[in-house]
Amino acid sequence: MRGLAVPALLLAGCGTAPAFDRPEPDYGRPFEIVLTQYSVPVVWGLANPGAVGGWDDSITLRGFTQGITHRPVAHDVDDGFVNYVLHPLAGSETHLMARRHGWSFGAAFLFDVFASVSWEYFFENVFERPSRIDLMTTAPIGALLGELRWALKRAGVGFVDPLGGCEPVLEMTREGPVIGVEIRW
Repeated sequence: MRGLAVPALLLAGCGTAPAFDRPEPDYGRPFEIVLTQYSVPVVWGLANPGAVGGWDDSITLRGFTQGITHRPVAHDVDDGFVNYVLHPLAGSETHLMARRHGWSFGAAFLFDVFASVSWEYFFENVFERPSRIDLMTTAPIGALLGELRWALKRAGVGFVDPLGGCEPVLEMTREGPVIGVEIRW
């Protein structure tokens, strides 16, 4: 019975914000942002082997296929701080991004799962196999931490969303692609 207490409390809090407090949901923009942000370290790792995440092995189709078709490895090369602090913080950032774009808690949690799985299986999998510990900590803990940060932000507590008004921008110009940050006030 006690095992149902946490999920019940989480479900009870879903969708409790007043209707006027949430903007019209924008379901496309967060996907664009995440896919753009996740592409940058992969391109950087391809251009500079060994400079990003210790990714210095060559890329093979066989390695990528094994990453998709085999179980995730128990642990990757990341230490405890990265796995248990930085990954949940990254998950909370995707959660906050979805909430800022008007998504409900449930939709934001599913977006966290999408972001984590897509990073592990399609972006990072270019260099290393998916990690079970990353999959188990990034989305679930990140969603809880992100929802806590969202509640604190709505309550007026400062500095819980330092990236709140910044969104990456990818534009095509006559000179070529431009990547930057757009700040919305």
